Amino acid sequence: MTTWRVRRAETSDAAPIARIQIAAWRSAYADLVPAEFLSGMDTPEHVEVWRQRVLSPEPYATFVALDEQDVVAAYCTVGVAELMAIYVDPARQRGGAGRAVHDAGIDHLIQHGFETAGLWVFTANSGARAFYAACGWIPDGQTNDDEIAGALIPKMRYVRQLRAAL
Repeated sequence: MTTWRVRRAETSDAAPIARIQIAAWRSAYADLVPAEFLSGMDTPEHVEVWRQRVLSPEPYATFVALDEQDVVAAYCTVGVAELMAIYVDPARQRGGAGRAVHDAGIDHLIQHGFETAGLWVFTANSGARAFYAACGWIPDGQTNDDEIAGALIPKMRYVRQLRAAL
């Protein structure tokens, strides 16, 4: 079993984060997101977006899980009372990396004084929904659509209590 080391992402992590995001989207959303969008994700600009994103001011933060060889296997981005993104390299799923970065993100939100948080997940992404449920997130009934390359993709919001109210 892999022992994950989790740390705050650095600009040097932008390429591995972008690689994981692209691979995870292509794996999880192949039947959901238009193929031309998925094939067009692999650009130098995508890495630059991540270089800038990891420099976002507090309370925004991105965390990475590294294996024993310091290879990035997962990442999680959090912001103002929100888990904004969490993805695991498809070849490393179900090995604990996702839970490790998730927990780091939750700890970060707690340290910044948030008592509850939300996240949005594509309704059809049953794997992610099961993961979130196992981590204590519950749907709150809010729904919306993302428009990606002309396709409307339904999503739903989950919420989670981060700590007991004072």
